[in-house]
Amino acid sequence: MLDQIAIRQPLPADHLEMAALIERLVPRYLARDLTEAGIALVRENAQAGVIGARLGGVSHPSWSPALVAAAGSRVIGFGAVRGDTHITQLQVDEAWQGQGIGGRLARALIEEVAR
Repeated sequence: MLDQIAIRQPLPADHLEMAALIERLVPRYLARDLTEAGIALVRENAQAGVIGARLGGVSHPSWSPALVAAAGSRVIGFGAVRGDTHITQLQVDEAWQGQGIGGRLARALIEEVAR
């Protein structure tokens, strides 16, 4: 089943799913140590148009490369690198966690930076 997971660049159509993935993960993983203002900021920046522009390099050119993990047409994870120095985003849908998808995304991001 994991061999059917594609790691690829995000498409404009993926941005809604990427935003929805972040929204699902915020309460459990991203908001543990954040204030209400911090949570609001994460949610504001995770909106489909905003996250798409950032990860697509439109409004935040230093966030590149960005990649998604897709099961068919469904985005189940994504990652991004900032300034070729560190991974700033690495998100995997809870239903798919523990299956090596995050590791595949991280390795693919490192390979993209090395190019």
